[in-house]
Amino acid sequence: MLGNPAKYTHTVGTGKAVVFRNGRRIDGTWSRASVNDGTSFTGASGQPIPLSPGGAWIVLVATNAPLT
Repeated sequence: MLGNPAKYTHTVGTGKAVVFRNGRRIDGTWSRASVNDGTSFTGASGQPIPLSPGGAWIVLVATNAPLT
């Protein structure tokens, strides 16, 4: 890893999400039913948040951490 350790986690459940896309902040939720399922992101209106093709960065933060 050349000094850049990566953490791997089996994140299952639901929680708050913030997606940054096309210069915009989209608040919503994430959900993943099991380790065999993909993670979905849903906006405040209940619509899926579309992600752009290609790679994505996912950053996990503590539940009470401010997202400003």
